[in-house]
Amino acid sequence: MGVRPVPGLRATAVALAVMVVGLSFAAPAHAQPLAGGGFTRSAPVSAAAAMPGYTSLTPVRLLGTRTGVGASKGALGPGGSVALQVTGRGGVPTSGVGAVVLNLTGTEPARSTYLTVYPTGEARPLASNLNLAAGQTVPNLVIAKVGAGGSVTIVNDVGSTHVVADVAGWYATGSYYHPLTPTRILDTRSGVGSARAPVGPASTIDLKVGGMGGVPASGAVAVALNVTATDPTAPTYVTAYPSGTSRPLASNLNLPPGGTAAAVVQVKLGTGGQVSLFNAQGSLELIADVTGWFAASGEYVPLSPARILDTRVGTGAPSRALPAGGDLTLPVAGVGGVPASGVRAVVVNVTVTEPAAAGFLTVFPSGVDLPLASNLNFLPGQTIANLVVVKVGTGDQVVIHNGSSGTVHVVGDVSGYYQASASWGAPVVVASPQGGLVSVSCPSPSFCAAVDAGGNAFTYDGTTWTGPTKINKTALVAVSCPTVNWCVAIDPTAALRFDGKGWSAPIPLAGAQYLSALSCPGAGFCQAVDSGTTISATFDGTTWGTPTALGTTAHTAVSMSCASISFCLALDTAGGSATFDGTRWTPTTTRGIVAAGLSPPGLSCSPSTFCMAVGTYRTAAF
Repeated sequence: MGVRPVPGLRATAVALAVMVVGLSFAAPAHAQPLAGGGFTRSAPVSAAAAMPGYTSLTPVRLLGTRTGVGASKGALGPGGSVALQVTGRGGVPTSGVGAVVLNLTGTEPARSTYLTVYPTGEARPLASNLNLAAGQTVPNLVIAKVGAGGSVTIVNDVGSTHVVADVAGWYATGSYYHPLTPTRILDTRSGVGSARAPVGPASTIDLKVGGMGGVPASGAVAVALNVTATDPTAPTYVTAYPSGTSRPLASNLNLPPGGTAAAVVQVKLGTGGQVSLFNAQGSLELIADVTGWFAASGEYVPLSPARILDTRVGTGAPSRALPAGGDLTLPVAGVGGVPASGVRAVVVNVTVTEPAAAGFLTVFPSGVDLPLASNLNFLPGQTIANLVVVKVGTGDQVVIHNGSSGTVHVVGDVSGYYQASASWGAPVVVASPQGGLVSVSCPSPSFCAAVDAGGNAFTYDGTTWTGPTKINKTALVAVSCPTVNWCVAIDPTAALRFDGKGWSAPIPLAGAQYLSALSCPGAGFCQAVDSGTTISATFDGTTWGTPTALGTTAHTAVSMSCASISFCLALDTAGGSATFDGTRWTPTTTRGIVAAGLSPPGLSCSPSTFCMAVGTYRTAAF
């Protein structure tokens, strides 16, 4: 959400921002300007499977004021608004929707104005999503929190303008992205969030975001901000990055003197829950509205911005302008902090500069046909930037297409990525001579060890299983590998150690009757439980420690997990439990997660000493 139009402000440069958080279709689908201010509907782009918390859709038009779709036919007048029904339409379900992703376009404005999108039923915020000069066509992607009745409200400030909106996806209520009613947390013109003064040349503002505008003081890893710069006294650019880190060679906004530019910035939070905003030259005013925040999800990984493409200097591509109608294939894996594999989509701020003719850029996955969509629309000589989230294609690459009749230089700064969604591979048959596989442990994606009831061991290198290798005369019960070079397996009375090359001979535990559970949180330390005697003993790879009574409340100990050498939890068949503190076991109060006679519980403890146990019909956290 951007800046309120300032009297006398010249909208000489408008940086459009596309923020498609978790979007998994080919490219953000914008409407493309045609002669006379008309539009072509973006061609449907094949949707991929939904990411956790987010569902992408083939774009569907929900609003068109020129044709009467979704609202009365006619431009929005000064102060005019429309409550747009978004749930139950275009593939969005009728309930369980926290936010929708809309491609919003303003066209044919009679004068300079702006549009604001906010949850229906809430007060209109001091924020904007589109800033338009008279006669301009400006598209922008908006992540809008859904309000009363499953609607969002779109309001026009002054004059009249037509509005188009296509839905591209939706976030489930309670997902890792938390949409907010837009809230202004910075305005250097009025002293909000900083001193009441323009930002000078080569100067930085450290903006407090954690704990502001609905963002929690802790638990947020990144935020969505709409950053607007206005009234620059010289050509300049603005860079947003995590506070406490080195300023990257990157930019989010590019402005000529006197211009106004607004961009959605998806930025990792830095020291003290802050982000830094840097102005390169001259002085300017900065405004920022927070529109949402990201919780740690294991799927989205924010990065400090890093330049991965600059056709002016040969970064990521040859040192030459992209020709008219030309395509640039850009490798995005293994650069700028993005891992070399396991990446589904990348977040890139794409900037066009020195275009010889008006046109557009389209960013899409390599290996697919060019979609009828655009990410940037530019005029001759204009510098303009968009935030793009694009699915990674064949060869871990994306393609940038120049849809103009002239040459153009392109710059790309990566600021995050989405990890590939977890999925099960096809089953692989592993030959096991006797009894079948009984236990497996994987300290890394490129190494697993498994054992079977016939005394055999197997190893996995990330592609292929090797084995069976006979390592014991009797059935093996369990295996645990804290590293690729250190594993322990147990049979009912002994342990065997793997050193990365081979297995040791069995090392018996005196007095053991039936070792049934094993957990090794680190090389050199394992804990094993004997369900026959309800005792446990530590094992360092060569020697057993002195057996210790578990002290559980009843019967046979059947499950045990260690988060560290100083914390283990054991359960028995009657729901009794005990904890280990590095020295001794202490009985604990349980909640009856299992009952006598039911199947043995499953148990896993994380390094933070959080444990989850499952019985036949119940679960419980510890």
